[in-house]
Amino acid sequence: MTTRRVIRARDALARLPRSRAFAYSALIALQVRALWGVWDKDIPAGDTPWYFLDGAGFLAEGTFRLAWSPLYAVYIGSIEAVFGNAVDTVMIQRALLVLVLAVLVLAILRRLVPPWAALLGACWWAGLPSIFDTTFAVHLFGVVPLWAAAWLLSDGPSPSPRRKGAVIGLLAVSAILVRNEALFVLIPLVAVMLAAEWKRGGSDRRATMRRAGRMVGVPALVAVIVLAVAFARSNEREHQYASFDAKHRLNVCQVYLDNYRERNPNYGLPKNECGALMRRDFGVPRPSFTEAWRTSPGAMAEFTAHHIRTLPQGAELALFGASYGDAEPALVPPSDTDRPEALVLLLLLLGLLLAGGWTLRAEWSTWRPRLRERRWAWLVVGLNAAVTLGVVVFTQGPTPDYMFGLTFALIAAAVLSAAVLARRYGAEGWLAALAALAPLLLAVALPVHYRSEASTLTNDYERVHPEMRETHDRDQQRRLVTTLADGSLCTYLLAPQTCIEWVRSPELPGAKTAAEIEALLDASDAELLYISPRGVASRGLAELATGTDRWRLVRDGTDKVGPWALLERVEEGSS
Repeated sequence: MTTRRVIRARDALARLPRSRAFAYSALIALQVRALWGVWDKDIPAGDTPWYFLDGAGFLAEGTFRLAWSPLYAVYIGSIEAVFGNAVDTVMIQRALLVLVLAVLVLAILRRLVPPWAALLGACWWAGLPSIFDTTFAVHLFGVVPLWAAAWLLSDGPSPSPRRKGAVIGLLAVSAILVRNEALFVLIPLVAVMLAAEWKRGGSDRRATMRRAGRMVGVPALVAVIVLAVAFARSNEREHQYASFDAKHRLNVCQVYLDNYRERNPNYGLPKNECGALMRRDFGVPRPSFTEAWRTSPGAMAEFTAHHIRTLPQGAELALFGASYGDAEPALVPPSDTDRPEALVLLLLLLGLLLAGGWTLRAEWSTWRPRLRERRWAWLVVGLNAAVTLGVVVFTQGPTPDYMFGLTFALIAAAVLSAAVLARRYGAEGWLAALAALAPLLLAVALPVHYRSEASTLTNDYERVHPEMRETHDRDQQRRLVTTLADGSLCTYLLAPQTCIEWVRSPELPGAKTAAEIEALLDASDAELLYISPRGVASRGLAELATGTDRWRLVRDGTDKVGPWALLERVEEGSS
């Protein structure tokens, strides 16, 4: 009787993953649980403030930088229009992307593998910090059109020419307006589509050419129109090639420096000054990737070899949120390293893939119809993984931010292997029951990932933002001097031209007394002075922070790092 009750309970649980309502609701709940506390995450430096500025510029002027993922700028600008400040905008746009991708992942997996395996794979994806806490959300945004393409092609063995055309148009637009890597997926995919049409057409070559022309020509025309409109809205129309080229050269410079610092931990040159290293190794501060290989193949061979050596570690971070070893791939936030369990999990995953592949080969006649029915979606998944390994890892390094294509492909292959083995050994019922419980178990087991930090860019922004006029009219912007150095605060305040960074000013760093600082602030027409606990400090600044006849203290305080103050110029004649 007890055994029967257990079996009935197992069967009841095993039926739950088949329900779309249950699967999607459970996954969304798990993803929200993983995101819990995201409002405590600091607004990031790096590229994100510039995308925020681009989004604000699109709202104000309807223009953007064509070379810098303009669709993402439009997306983040649209959210900014609703929330009106950087902190809420950056947090909301990240959370929305994470939730949308989780739903897309489950939708694709439900068409590729049994529902219980799809739910397990989607829960795995939803619980990964490398996904929901990726360094730059623009990389998540770049995945959306690729996953949408896989979903569009997953509905049956022969997607209609209209669906194929939609995928071609989507990837063509994405390759220019989102992430250029989509081009490496688009070209072989179109080649395979044309070959399939040619094979299916038989002897009627004229009809085949008409179908192929509609499949490729119509979306190509739509893509050209979209790109023409985007070009017309670009604020760099006269220098488009130079803009794309400059972006590529800057990327090579920064990635090479990241790679070099991993190999030489004592090399302390900041990332925004990578040109000195490039000049030393390649003779010029901004070589292209091909120029770098042509100029110094030895240096680039070491660069590439390091990426290959750290690929297992990057895969561990991407798939398990931890790695085995001392060094981390570049651009990865601080995380637990030298964790043997990460290596054990990677080896178990490889064992699962090998066992699943061997069993699949032995039972190919059983699985072939299902896999063939979804072959187009599998093709897109495989192309994404191949581009990640052959292009992205080769040029950018095995960082989780750039490895979403490989991460998803490995998860999909893992749950397919589990499904093959479960059917072979009669364990489907038990694994389906486990899949039903997985969202709840993970929700309980996941630690709280996001925690408030001692002193952050968010704090700096919230202290200064109320005193700034949010406008792109340079004549109306208030001129701010900040003791910070990286420029992110100025960019988030939408004032990169009228916000002066202390250490980048030619005169301010040499000022010692409050009187000298006041004189230089007068000369720069500064209206606000923000003294950050994370910025430079001097006796003169400490004296000025208490307020003077010329500068009024607006607000001040002390956090875990130290004291801060915001001062405003006292206008002549005011009391």
